[in-house]
Amino acid sequence: MKRRIINLTYILILLLGSSSILNAQVEEDSLVTEIDSLLSLEVMPEEFINSASKYDQTPEEAPSAISIITAKEIEAYGYQNLSDILNNQRGFYISNDRVFDYVGVRGFRRGSDHNNRILLLFNGHRLNTYQTDYIGINKIDISNLERVEIVRGPGSTLYGNNAVHAVINLIPKKNTDSYLPSLTLKYGSYNNRSLGLITTKKLNKNLSFSIYGNYKEIDGEDLYFKEFDTPENNNGMAINQNALLYKSLIGNIKYKQFSLSGMLNQSKRHVPTAPYNTKFNATQINYSNSSFLDFVWSPSLTYNKFLILKLSYDYENYGGNLPFKFIPDDVLFNGEVSTIGTEVQFVWDIFQNNRIITGMEYKNNFNSKYKYSSGDIKFVDDIWSYKLFSLFFQNEYQFNSNLSIYFGLRSDSFFGQETAFNPRAGIVYSPFTKHTFKLLYGKSFRAPNMIERNLEEKNIVRIKRNENLTSEYITTAELIWDYKITNKISSTFSVYNYNMEGLIDQVLDPVDDLLQYVNLGVVRANGAEIELNYKNGNNGSGYFRYSYQLANNKAGAHLTNSPEHLLKLGVTNKIFSLLNGAFDLVYETKRKTIYNIYTRPILLADLNLYTEPIFNHFKISLKIKNLFNKTIKYPGGYELIQKSIVQPYRNYIFTISFEL
Repeated sequence: MKRRIINLTYILILLLGSSSILNAQVEEDSLVTEIDSLLSLEVMPEEFINSASKYDQTPEEAPSAISIITAKEIEAYGYQNLSDILNNQRGFYISNDRVFDYVGVRGFRRGSDHNNRILLLFNGHRLNTYQTDYIGINKIDISNLERVEIVRGPGSTLYGNNAVHAVINLIPKKNTDSYLPSLTLKYGSYNNRSLGLITTKKLNKNLSFSIYGNYKEIDGEDLYFKEFDTPENNNGMAINQNALLYKSLIGNIKYKQFSLSGMLNQSKRHVPTAPYNTKFNATQINYSNSSFLDFVWSPSLTYNKFLILKLSYDYENYGGNLPFKFIPDDVLFNGEVSTIGTEVQFVWDIFQNNRIITGMEYKNNFNSKYKYSSGDIKFVDDIWSYKLFSLFFQNEYQFNSNLSIYFGLRSDSFFGQETAFNPRAGIVYSPFTKHTFKLLYGKSFRAPNMIERNLEEKNIVRIKRNENLTSEYITTAELIWDYKITNKISSTFSVYNYNMEGLIDQVLDPVDDLLQYVNLGVVRANGAEIELNYKNGNNGSGYFRYSYQLANNKAGAHLTNSPEHLLKLGVTNKIFSLLNGAFDLVYETKRKTIYNIYTRPILLADLNLYTEPIFNHFKISLKIKNLFNKTIKYPGGYELIQKSIVQPYRNYIFTISFEL
């Protein structure tokens, strides 16, 4: 039966792929419009990118290596979370320790770094937490997104801290005339069930609102870990220790040039892996509650001057329990963070061919508490805070219809600590109608987060602070060639080099046997990426993406958790009048673990079957993940004794959407 299912799947894949290829072959190239200006390319609204320069641009003119994933693609491939999206993009790869998803970019992913070298935005608002820089990419609801914008390379010139390897901006769906809500129900493997609700309304030409809500609960698997296979550890079985609960609510009100946005997120996650030498198969739960409010005023001062004023408030409360073997009561940890901020951005088209963007940001982390306790004993009870003032500037000068030059500079001053200066420069050149070349240079930084800079506890955690800890930096150079082969087939080829200095690592001081964060690591990396995209409207699409990435440390050794080759491909096509299919595949070569052994190469294939609207109200889809039921292992982090973590085998998720 298993072999029959696989054979039928191969046949379906061939049908999907061959149909798309035939459509491409019989369709003549109809792209006859020449580029009169880099600012006049004809693209659909959802194909503009805002994140590369903080204003709308076409992908060709953006001074970055970018990708745009639309709501249509998210629906077609059945992506369930941001991890699914990123794992199918060139240069990105995913790890999972059965608690968090971690994302690597261009060969770099440190053990358990909580994604703090990527900046994640929601419609321009920072989602990285202010105490640990953490982003939970496997928890974010993506059903309300219009598109995802990915800007590779250093982004600190415009965005500051954490924009080291990439900036990812989640763009929500716009308020529309529709008022009747859309309801989405999902059920899948491991008793995975969720409910989503979306409603928007444009009351008149000036006033509109939108509300997005999501509830998800997963019981999870009973997991076996051979490292704990002893009678006192339940023979390596973690029972009922893999559950997840997630809730989110997002709202937006827009009136003329004013908008107010907000988000509430709550999550609770069981931890089955017994990290940090905790008890195995004992209940261990991490929780996180976060929210933000964003007020934006964006008036047009004149035909060539634009102002954006933002005021924001962020709050997070997170924590959990650690059932240590050598302490009678669980150790409880809790962090609470409140931050207010403001940003002013001024765009001035001085001349027809010259645009200047200037701005400032101020953030006041006025309430930042961190506690470790067990019973009546308090191991850590600290209050940390910081203030940040930033200035940024970018100048875009278009010499002629074919050539534009970008230059930018930003300073980020952490009051009482350090000031970081980060420049970037770019040349965008289109010598021919279908060809665009980009030569890019940039520098970015990541400042030590509050835990790395301040945490000290010499009894349980056994860690001491380092008053001399400073920021880590990356310098990147990249050459990109975008070639629009036909009106339906486009390509991107890029080569890059980056150098990272002063990487923050945790080491053991032999003098006092205490852990400490220090500036120790150095990384040298080179790579190349190729991407082909085929789009034929509603009749199908496809992509091919290959990445070569070679990242070494100072001694010349290959980095841990860094596959050298990544290969991704996908195809969508209509099967019957109402039924569509999408197949995607990810292959990556072996990764070195922190124990200097290698995981096996990964082959991960997914299949999604989805319908067109039925009776103008219903949509149904069936997503099958790990279609070929492969054994997939990702390297573990420093807090685990497991050398690698086995991922879920074949599983499914069934979705029905209903527009009332």
